[in-house]
Amino acid sequence: MPQSSVIRSVLWVFTCCVFGLTLVLVTLGIGLQHGLPLGVWFVGGCLICLAVAWIGYVILRRMLDPLQSLSDDVRELAATDELTAIQITRDDEFGLLAASFNQMRQKLAQRFDQQQENSERLQTVLGSMVE
Repeated sequence: MPQSSVIRSVLWVFTCCVFGLTLVLVTLGIGLQHGLPLGVWFVGGCLICLAVAWIGYVILRRMLDPLQSLSDDVRELAATDELTAIQITRDDEFGLLAASFNQMRQKLAQRFDQQQENSERLQTVLGSMVE
């Protein structure tokens, strides 16, 4: 079974964090072995940690932005009567979720139209019975 892009992204962030921590510890160990100032290695380790954290942030933002967009669109749909399509053009799970949501939206629109037609037909029948 192929891994999803979300799982791959989370694994990538985890791997970057483990790699960054390992690199900091190895660098610190080498610095202590060679008698180099601890402050230099500490600053280098902090810079490596910041770089790894930044890479993780960028990956997570790329992964979560479409989810935020989908969430906003769903909230907008719930707040209004207008059924507009969601514009997410991706080939991963978020794209599939948006396509499924758009299909659901289309079916709801068809059912609303059918309900409106049935209501008008019933109004006509009841109106003709009263006369």
